[in-house]
Amino acid sequence: MHGRSHVVPQVVWFKRDLRVADHAPLCAAALAGPVVPLLVIEPSLWAEASASGRQWEFFLESAQDLQTALQSLGAPLVVRHAEVLPVLAELKAKLGPFALWGHEETFTLQSYARDKAVRQWCRAHQVAFQERPNFGVRRPHPSRDGWAAAWEAQIQTAQHPVPQKLLGLPNWGNEPLPRWPSPHLKADSCPGRQRGGRTAGLTLLQSFLSTRGVAYHARLSSPLTAASACSRLSAHLAYGTLGLREVYQATQHHLAQLPSSATTHRRALQAYLSRLFWHCHFMQKLEDEPAQELRPPNPLLTDAALGRTLANAEQQARFTAWATGNTGWPLVDAVMRELLATGWCTFRMRAMLVSVATQHLWLPTRAVGLHLARCFTDYEPGIHWPQIYMQAGATGANLCRIYNPLKQGLEQDPDGKFITRWLPELRHVPACWRHQPYAAPAELREQWGMGAYPAPVAEESAARRSASARLHGVRQSPQAFTEKARILAKHGSRKAGLPMINNRPSRQQHGPATQPPTLPLFG
Repeated sequence: MHGRSHVVPQVVWFKRDLRVADHAPLCAAALAGPVVPLLVIEPSLWAEASASGRQWEFFLESAQDLQTALQSLGAPLVVRHAEVLPVLAELKAKLGPFALWGHEETFTLQSYARDKAVRQWCRAHQVAFQERPNFGVRRPHPSRDGWAAAWEAQIQTAQHPVPQKLLGLPNWGNEPLPRWPSPHLKADSCPGRQRGGRTAGLTLLQSFLSTRGVAYHARLSSPLTAASACSRLSAHLAYGTLGLREVYQATQHHLAQLPSSATTHRRALQAYLSRLFWHCHFMQKLEDEPAQELRPPNPLLTDAALGRTLANAEQQARFTAWATGNTGWPLVDAVMRELLATGWCTFRMRAMLVSVATQHLWLPTRAVGLHLARCFTDYEPGIHWPQIYMQAGATGANLCRIYNPLKQGLEQDPDGKFITRWLPELRHVPACWRHQPYAAPAELREQWGMGAYPAPVAEESAARRSASARLHGVRQSPQAFTEKARILAKHGSRKAGLPMINNRPSRQQHGPATQPPTLPLFG
């Protein structure tokens, strides 16, 4: 920095906010001095048990889009493939004094510890580090009282504009992105994975608002229709190629342009707006209690307390059958195979997968959650883990719903078309038998050429009754009611300020914590 020592470089640290639109740290840094956009590929984060190759590929494509955008603005992206603290030490040695900007991040326990270490490093080295809120998560956050009203106010504020021009530093940036982030990250074939990057995200947003989402509220549950009717923006929100406020306001704008006669389309977009609220509600849960990445908030309903384990060969075999789509319950297996091949399935089917694994098969929530985390391209810990515990009946504060996979199949895929799409071994099975081919006579099963498709790993109704009895017994104890009250006080939503999905102004009610819907997300 010879001859420019009086100019303090402004380092903007990009994490899971891979965009230049509505990016508060970038806008503030651009007003303060020359900008050094920084992307650190941290091998330790990509070696976590929840990380997967499909997530990396989406991240890589998104980072490539970010590179292009920053290059056009005049400040090329600086890429480092290392841990953050050594990178900051390098910047300090080469740049001299600098300021650091970034978004607050609610991610994994490891990233939580890393951010604490970064703040400590900055204090020790006299580096000003300014973090700006992302999403509607509040930090610090002493109470849920008033949270919903604050979220609604934040989501309605004006977006930060894209800087017209950035002043970069000569000879900084334009490094290539690594092809693979960690030697400990396993290869991961996902042929139907969504493509990452802001360009792809904007295309999805526009098509959802204009055409695909016309009947979103009616088509989001069935695996036959959800893949096209849902927004498919969850991965873009998770990696920040699109901002939540940007998506919310674009949806509001499109809704305002619709004629009053477009009742179905209006209802669909209103339903979608409500789900964007619940996105941040669940993110706040992990922000307030980061240990939920490891265990449910209710100590009475942990895996250890309930005896959910993989300690014996039978349980390990059940886990493998579930994780590979070979339980013998056709809809469960079809959904799992879709997920393995595409990285996505709709929210009701996610809930069914968790329910079957943790309740019918009594598998541990931690193992189930980690497998699904790796499968989901859109893995977002703040949404993922609270949802895992809710669907497993492990919170004690929500309704305990145990899904009957046969009933779900008959309701959501009555002719078995989705089943035969993903279970080719059942393609010759008549529609009337596709949901329970194991009940057909042996000669018919042989005639249909079902091959090695297995019999169910458990008797469904007996497994469901057993799980219900075990969970009900715990949930009715005096300690359970005490825990329920504590959890609702800490994590429950409040009625005051909740946005109304019928597009009326929010009612300012004051009352006790309310239970959120059990299936609010993944649209």
